[in-house]
Amino acid sequence: MVFDIETGAYPLPELLRIDPFDVNDVKLPAHPGTFDAAAVKLGNIKDPTKVKDKIDACRTKHEKAVEDHESNKAEAIATAEREHHAALVKTAALRAEMSRVLAIGYLKTPDSVHIDGRDDEAEMIRQFWARSEKIQVAGGRMVGFNSSSFDLPYLCRRSWLLSVPVPAWLIPNYRFFHHCFVDLAEVWRCGNRQDYISLDRASRAMGRPGKTGSGAFFAQLWATDREAAKAYLKTDLLETHSFALQLGITH
Repeated sequence: MVFDIETGAYPLPELLRIDPFDVNDVKLPAHPGTFDAAAVKLGNIKDPTKVKDKIDACRTKHEKAVEDHESNKAEAIATAEREHHAALVKTAALRAEMSRVLAIGYLKTPDSVHIDGRDDEAEMIRQFWARSEKIQVAGGRMVGFNSSSFDLPYLCRRSWLLSVPVPAWLIPNYRFFHHCFVDLAEVWRCGNRQDYISLDRASRAMGRPGKTGSGAFFAQLWATDREAAKAYLKTDLLETHSFALQLGITH
């Protein structure tokens, strides 16, 4: 059974509840301090009038810096807050504490694809574990791409957060997932953790068209065009299935 999950981030207010912006983490511009006329560098100026003009000019510049300090500080805080928000939105769908499972796709054969996109996330995950257990007991395989690094850890963490039981057999040694789960990205690495190939590149290397679109936009697509989102997930499943066959992995 080939499988793949798609996730979507929580709304920004919920993300900020979990990971609030902390102004104390912002590096603020230093205050100009108190003006010190004695610290003004006069160089070779000797004329008292010119000396006074130089000091007055420096004092005016310093006063302007003091005046601008509060606005510069406010801008630094606003910029840091925008960056914090953007970083949350960009990465939330990959973090189980800040997102949820939107859909889980299953492929038995290219002509037998099932996409579970029910609103009840907890039940969707329960069903995933139940399917996995049946396949594990039957001596079959659950084949994914990058599944040991993302899909399975994500599903475990969502299970814990939703109080869904995680099968005891899943991680028998508390380190590696049960051998019924096959991660094609790890098979490709051949033991070299530095070597990585994306599913899109793997597909193109096999002479196939490659992926259509990006998982980063799945949540938006799921909300606006459910059938197009399902078609995207089905394509991922088909590409994973083709890569599995190319690597000699059957399921």
